[in-house]
Amino acid sequence: MVHDNNYGESFNYGFIYNKNNIDYLCGLSTNKIKGYIYFWDLYNKGLIYKIENIKGLITQIIQWNQRYLLIVNYLKSIIIFDLEKKRVISEIKGKNASGIICIKKIYHPVYGESIISTGNKKIKLWNI
Repeated sequence: MVHDNNYGESFNYGFIYNKNNIDYLCGLSTNKIKGYIYFWDLYNKGLIYKIENIKGLITQIIQWNQRYLLIVNYLKSIIIFDLEKKRVISEIKGKNASGIICIKKIYHPVYGESIISTGNKKIKLWNI
């Protein structure tokens, strides 16, 4: 976990992605009731925008593709976030999503792009 005094928050997860040949850093800051997603331009070293109030105990964020992020709401759901619209568009809840702690994007030789999730002593493979 990294604490950044310029923003006054702790950042516990993030990734670098490229869009239109520009590298960006997407960082996740969270507390017990909501999460914040920050986007920085790595060349200009500046904050582009901040998404506030992603409700829940947010523990992880991954990039699914150029348009969508997947966000883990600890033990409850997977949140689908649209980067173009800058908002949550859907949430996977219920029995299949309960207990999720961590997710990772993989390429499965049979199913193609997939997500692997862990939690509650289970490993699940998700595909579209």
